[in-house]
Amino acid sequence: MPRDLPIGNGSLLISFDSSYTLRDLYWPHVGKENHANGHAFRFGVWADGDFRWISDPGWQRDLRYRRDTLVTHVQLTHPALQLHLTCEDAVDFHENLYIKPLYRGLIVRASEWLASYRDAATGLPLPSYDLWEERRGVLTFTVAATCAGLQAGANFAQAFGETALADKYRQVVAQMRVATEAHLWRPEVNRFARMIVPLAEGGYRVDTTIDSSLCALFRFGLYPADHPKVVATMRAVRDRLWVKTPVGGVARYDNDPYYRVSPDGVNVPGNPWFVSTLWLAEWVIARAQTLTDLQPAMDILGWVADHALPSGVLAEQIHPYSGAPLSVSPLTWSHATLVMAVQAYLTRRAQLTEKGVQGSALGC
Repeated sequence: MPRDLPIGNGSLLISFDSSYTLRDLYWPHVGKENHANGHAFRFGVWADGDFRWISDPGWQRDLRYRRDTLVTHVQLTHPALQLHLTCEDAVDFHENLYIKPLYRGLIVRASEWLASYRDAATGLPLPSYDLWEERRGVLTFTVAATCAGLQAGANFAQAFGETALADKYRQVVAQMRVATEAHLWRPEVNRFARMIVPLAEGGYRVDTTIDSSLCALFRFGLYPADHPKVVATMRAVRDRLWVKTPVGGVARYDNDPYYRVSPDGVNVPGNPWFVSTLWLAEWVIARAQTLTDLQPAMDILGWVADHALPSGVLAEQIHPYSGAPLSVSPLTWSHATLVMAVQAYLTRRAQLTEKGVQGSALGC
């Protein structure tokens, strides 16, 4: 289903659930997620119109379309992920001829904006909206995505012979890594914070809410999946956000009010989301050293299959006690993330099979 829903500007029809208030809503971030899945399975095509469209002066903003409304605000993940995926396409589909006319207007322009849209005091990006479109601050997710985008910009600059520019972007990435350690890693809770929020009187408010989007730390390559700080953070995500009912699954973040049906905040931090649960599977897969280590990921894939509708449709989230779909259904993001997790599982399984490793090398 996800492959049927992209539109020419790089967005994706996030849902065509006619019972949902917003009806058809087009969301570029989900288009990037779907595009990554096409990249993994090699059924993607070069979306030339996508990259030309995003070179419009509004490219640095997140654009979400309803049938008659344009919703826009600054969200760094949009240009950052655009750069990241454009780089992967250029390498895997050998599309250098298409990239050349876009290099100056899109790649350098986006990279320069990401490199300059920073807080001089911290070295981190300036505040923008989070992945969930709910809060504004300096998000760990956004920092990881920004670094991935700038690394892609550096790779392009190097390929086009602009070594000084490539070095500039790599230096910004290195500075952001240091700043991430200094400001977003919180030793008092032994994990990364969700975000920091600048205060009008100076200083920052630290938000240590456990959020499934912290998976961006390894998904975008800021840290390896087996880095001790990522392990500590993802274990906290697993332990706190796993819904402790017979339904199970991972909530979006702790105390998530969206479509909340249970007052039991201890056992039900929020409704189980398919994308959040699959991100946990991706971490298990990325960290696996043996075939046995992959079993928890297979269990999660089985959980997804068990909670799909008979048609195979995946909703956004499900009821924590009945498992019934909640919010929009189908949600293309859920389907796209499933494809990504399955591909990651198959790839890692093939690698470990070739190595001939069987027993478990990891603790929980």
